Amino acid sequence: MNAKGYSLWFIPSGVNYGLLKQGIGMLSRTFKSPVFEPHITLLGKIEESEKEVVRKVSVLASRINTFEVELNNVGYGDDCFQRLFYLTNKPKELMDANKEARNIFGRQSDELYLPHLSMLYSSGPVNAHDVICGMSNLVLARFPVKKLVLMNANGKPEDWKPIKDFNL
Repeated sequence: MNAKGYSLWFIPSGVNYGLLKQGIGMLSRTFKSPVFEPHITLLGKIEESEKEVVRKVSVLASRINTFEVELNNVGYGDDCFQRLFYLTNKPKELMDANKEARNIFGRQSDELYLPHLSMLYSSGPVNAHDVICGMSNLVLARFPVKKLVLMNANGKPEDWKPIKDFNL
């Protein structure tokens, strides 16, 4: 389960950050999978020099204001980085930020943006019933997004490192 490049993450703030982090930890222990920070990926797989990425993200962050996101449905998929996730609402600010990121990084032809907050990464078989039971103690949340984080997402999730935080 390896990734490549840099990623741009919106990090939840407030009490919900802690609750989501606890939920990810609980699911990771249950399914023996990697632990990671709660986040909504704005754009991933950015393969440019770190210096250029930092420059572009500085421009991008200056164009984004704080906004609220609501987690509203549980989703499940076959992609190891989207095995179990919360779908989010699609506030205009979030969708505009993704459009602006695509423009800045020349990624207008990327597939449709599906904003979500992953709760479980797993490349192994996961029983859907077990996953849903694992989510039963978690609550849907609404939280402000105040920070964009540039992540070095090369390698395994436990190797990923934040490069720079940008306050919105």
